[in-house]
Amino acid sequence: TYVWDVQPPCEDASQQVFVYYYPYNDPGIDTTHQVCSLGGPAFDMFEALGGTPDAGGTWTRNGQPHSSTFTPGTDACGAYVYTVAGVGACGPTTATLTVQCAPATNAGNNNSTQLCYTDSSENLNSHITGEPNSGFWVDPAGFFLCPYNGLVNVAINGEGNYGYVVLGNVCPNDTAFLSVDLVNTIPPCPVVIGIDELAPGLTRFAISPN
Repeated sequence: TYVWDVQPPCEDASQQVFVYYYPYNDPGIDTTHQVCSLGGPAFDMFEALGGTPDAGGTWTRNGQPHSSTFTPGTDACGAYVYTVAGVGACGPTTATLTVQCAPATNAGNNNSTQLCYTDSSENLNSHITGEPNSGFWVDPAGFFLCPYNGLVNVAINGEGNYGYVVLGNVCPNDTAFLSVDLVNTIPPCPVVIGIDELAPGLTRFAISPN
């Protein structure tokens, strides 16, 4: 209030200025969201923003308009900008959602091999190619056998399809199968004179029936 104080018989005069704030046009908080590069279900980018963004804003990608829906495998990964229009004296505000494409999980290619029926220490990873160090092997019955580069006693676990499993974080798990055929011919079996005991350090012991 601005007051002009005067002496009688004049009367004082005043004027008022009312200052108020518009509600903050909140676009949310910058954040990232991971999707699988192979594709996947579409999602609403507005729901992926951090904070409590105001509804009714617009999305752009490299300055070009984009809908609020992102479809993995179809839309390009990168920065998507959400803009909330200005209110009164407040200008427009923005928040950025960075969509990251995770590489596909890769356990390698299926393969087959012949091993000797007496082999008690075999590195199955030497027979396939794929993701280098985080997978694990399961036996033909589907039970955990050993981690990457572990030694397998095929003489005990038998022939069949051994699976090398790599767990995915964003993309689905992937499995490569190695078909093992046990033979007693030369090669791959060495020439044996007499009868051999099985080597120590067995990787699996099973009792049946379970």
